[in-house]
Amino acid sequence: MASISSLGSGSWLDLNGLLDKLAKAEHQHLPSYTTKQYSYNAQLTAYGTLKGSLEKFDNLSKDLAKEEIFKGTTTSEHDAFKITTNNKSVPGSYVVEVTKLAQAQTLTTQEKISNQTAKLGTTGVADQSISITDSNPPKETKIPLKDDQTSLVEIRDAINNAKSCVTA
Repeated sequence: MASISSLGSGSWLDLNGLLDKLAKAEHQHLPSYTTKQYSYNAQLTAYGTLKGSLEKFDNLSKDLAKEEIFKGTTTSEHDAFKITTNNKSVPGSYVVEVTKLAQAQTLTTQEKISNQTAKLGTTGVADQSISITDSNPPKETKIPLKDDQTSLVEIRDAINNAKSCVTA
């Protein structure tokens, strides 16, 4: 049986050529659609960027409408003190002057102790402790001593380990 391998073989028309021309004509429209698609995507991105920028501007303008923005002050901190202000503070530059520095306090005894590891206390006492009171703010630290903590060295170590307001 004979087979037909070309279009329009019985009609004497060049249908293969006609099909190629139609396909080429349709493909010519495709680049313009692709170009339009890129253009629309670019416009959509630009609108999104503009919208985001306008939202940021709107938020900043709301912040600028607040009164405390214009009455704000700066604060500084130091190890010894902290300065705070609010929106009712009077603008200006201020200087903190320290007129008296704290001094270390030392307590001594008149009695000479030749051996710092010698036991000084009495064993078996019910409440064997040292109380240290800080005056500002008033705070008492009670340091309990065991029977084997009655030498100068051991009392010093107990005071330092208590992490109170003083060191020995």
